[in-house]
Amino acid sequence: MNASDILPALRYIEVVPVETEAGRHFLLRDPKQLSDRMLTVSQAILFCLQAFDGATQAETLRLMWREASQGQDLPLEHLAELIEQLDELYLLVNDRALTRLNELRGEFAEMSVRPMRLAAPADELRQVLDACYAQAGLALPGEIETVDNRLGVLIAPHIDYMRGGPAYGLAYTQMKQHFSGEVVLVLGTNHQEHQTALALTKKGYLTPWGEVSADVELVERLAAALPFDAFTDEFCHRDEHSIELAAYALKHAFGDACPKIVPVLCGSFEEFLQRGLDPLQDETLRAVRQALTELATAEGERLAIIASADLAHIGLQFGDGKPVDQAVLDACLDRDRLLLEAVTAGKADEFLARLVAERNARHVCGVAPIHYALAARETGAATEASLNYWRAEDESGAVTFAAAALLRP
Repeated sequence: MNASDILPALRYIEVVPVETEAGRHFLLRDPKQLSDRMLTVSQAILFCLQAFDGATQAETLRLMWREASQGQDLPLEHLAELIEQLDELYLLVNDRALTRLNELRGEFAEMSVRPMRLAAPADELRQVLDACYAQAGLALPGEIETVDNRLGVLIAPHIDYMRGGPAYGLAYTQMKQHFSGEVVLVLGTNHQEHQTALALTKKGYLTPWGEVSADVELVERLAAALPFDAFTDEFCHRDEHSIELAAYALKHAFGDACPKIVPVLCGSFEEFLQRGLDPLQDETLRAVRQALTELATAEGERLAIIASADLAHIGLQFGDGKPVDQAVLDACLDRDRLLLEAVTAGKADEFLARLVAERNARHVCGVAPIHYALAARETGAATEASLNYWRAEDESGAVTFAAAALLRP
């Protein structure tokens, strides 16, 4: 390559710090998983990738590198090799990646059911989920009696089961105790690039114990009430974990009596929150909230809502400038408790207003699902609530999450 060549643009990817024998490296994770392989890079390569924007010349990056490395050279052949690696894994914005994406979209469109992405043997996964209940000192789902059908909203995590253990156990114990209806509106965070405020699918979700069927009639009714094509981003369901983890937990809890689901991926409010603006100033988002509320109201006691949503994401892993020591974690949990006060009181607008005020500085990822869920259902105070967290051993990051069940009056 030549010094005057423009460096290609990098597709949206997630950067995950990982510890290796050679020290800290960074995993480049493609949310759309266009390739079955992932690339791990050094701090030096990560520095170079900041210039892969489709506008920066190779020579400009070489000058940046020379300044940052106190005079070391960045050979053009090394850049060419890096570009080749990135292209091979479909990580660049180009026709090759677009062709691959369209191939996968076509394959997914032809599927009758959303396949498992977090695949595990049925017995092994059952043990993992059983442990979520045991860690919280709770009975297993088969031993839990249903006492009423008053569940309006369930707040449940979507962090992995190993880190979210007891919170999952508490959340789905409440679900089993207080729901005997027919369908669950599952509102999950859409962590991927998306064009519309909601992404729907008529596909059920496959689990190791069989399919959790979608209520197609309700999906179609919700789609008809929205002012945009709610299937534009359906492909996001292929790789998104927030609904998949809820579907597994539901099937594990209810077995053959598992209710149907309305799988809804919720787009981000981030562009509003970062500017300190109320997202509900937006006409489309108001229409989304109204459509979800009307659906929940019309279905009455046969429907419950799950907000599959985590709370804060803090630390170096999530772009913050400092590690998560005990003081930082405690301060974060204090602010989460204020959020949880609004959540457990069913105050959708107060919950949102608190995050607008802090401009979502702690990267709460479950804002839209939790707000929509609370707004769509009139409930009393939560029967039981729990605030939980996971923190990396090296203090490079932490995630907080909650479990809470709000019953209808």
